[in-house]
Amino acid sequence: VVILLTMCLALPLSGYQKKRRLRSIKADVIEKKISKKALPVEVLQSFEEKYPTATIKRQLKETSEGIVYYEIESIDSGSSRNVLFRPDGTVVEVEESTSLDRVPQFVQDSVKAKYPDAKIISAESITRDAHAEYELVLGVGKKKFEVIVSPSGKIFKIK
Repeated sequence: VVILLTMCLALPLSGYQKKRRLRSIKADVIEKKISKKALPVEVLQSFEEKYPTATIKRQLKETSEGIVYYEIESIDSGSSRNVLFRPDGTVVEVEESTSLDRVPQFVQDSVKAKYPDAKIISAESITRDAHAEYELVLGVGKKKFEVIVSPSGKIFKIK
């Protein structure tokens, strides 16, 4: 009964991560560095329109479950930004480094409550469709790990 209850409780969470976070399915994601010329014109135009002051660091072609995406990694005003696109230039996901003071206090409080000895080392905001979350790198002594936290403070995944 305990095992069955544990499995039932774990299923909605794992399904949520698979639907919401492409990078949560690492085993299924194949990444390949590509040249800027290999990007679809629509992807490059979309990026340049949305982020005209950004400097592109590198570009990747990603395949997940047979679906092709393109990722552009960039720097803009000292902050890193990774944008994932469909081949038609539609934005799928945006990851941006952010300062800790831009992470909602209740998100920080939730992490501190669960990991009282941990220090938040860095933060990224992740936006996918209308869904937002934070990826926080925590440190306890010399050990570092990442947590994914919803804007309401719910911790979804630990890497």
